[in-house]
Amino acid sequence: MFIKRKNRSVIFFSSVIIIAVILSTLIGHSLYIQFKKDSLSSSYRNSIYEMTADLFRNDVEISNLKMGLRKEGPFSEKPFIEGSLKNNSEKTLKSILIEVSFVRPDGEVVYKDQFYPLGGKPLGSGGIDVREVVSGNLFFSGKSVLFQHVLKKCPHDLAEEFIAQTKFAKGDPDGKIKLVCFVKGLIVL
Repeated sequence: MFIKRKNRSVIFFSSVIIIAVILSTLIGHSLYIQFKKDSLSSSYRNSIYEMTADLFRNDVEISNLKMGLRKEGPFSEKPFIEGSLKNNSEKTLKSILIEVSFVRPDGEVVYKDQFYPLGGKPLGSGGIDVREVVSGNLFFSGKSVLFQHVLKKCPHDLAEEFIAQTKFAKGDPDGKIKLVCFVKGLIVL
């Protein structure tokens, strides 16, 4: 049986196209499976990070919270929060994530921020949220540490309103914005 020359070229090009589609499907599928595996792994680490915080939240004491406006430096006129942390647990802590939020009396969250007072930082790429810590920042049992964090995206008028209401003891206590600060994540050694 004789195959015409025109038919050979059609067979060749259609075979190349079919092979390319199969290969790209296999490569895309393996990349998708790896992405899902990384995503689930990151989700698992974050949930462990938050569950550990739930277990040890009462053992990490946040106190002496103050808020002010920077007078000088690169973040001048930016609001900042400062306070102290004390590790009342029997364990050494490697990473702490603190969440700060301003809440109106009706329960509306006006501003929320998170930071690592021990110097940890979020790392990762491709939208995968992996929490890592700069080495050497351990928070030993019974120790205290001071922290300060600039609230870079906090509206200036909100910060001034909160600072003004904390300066005066009188006034309507129901109409005040509350500063809520709690431990959101922990790594325990």
